[in-house]
Amino acid sequence: MTKTEPIRMFWLEAARLVLKRRTALYVNSETGLPVIDQDAANEFVCALSEQEIEQPDVQERLRQWRGCPLDRTDCAILDMQTANVLVTVFDALKPEQQELFVRMPLQGAASFAWRCVR
Repeated sequence: MTKTEPIRMFWLEAARLVLKRRTALYVNSETGLPVIDQDAANEFVCALSEQEIEQPDVQERLRQWRGCPLDRTDCAILDMQTANVLVTVFDALKPEQQELFVRMPLQGAASFAWRCVR
């Protein structure tokens, strides 16, 4: 049995970007990559009325649009407070532990980081 190398997540770079911009950011839950066209996603979703959201064709378009903030399976909001905790915990870890930490999915890393600061 061969050991496969774990996939590195990119949520740490997204957390540093959140702190630099002093704002929240939508990130892909699977990869941790930031959603690049965040403003367009917000405009699209905010422009829909409640009646339009309920229409099947609009629901299908929302499902097809990866990175949409309404699609909770693909996207998560990384806020400044969580980003600060992630970066602070990462900086406090030893280099060997940092490697393991950045390979965790965003939700797991955030849970671990919040447990460390409590």
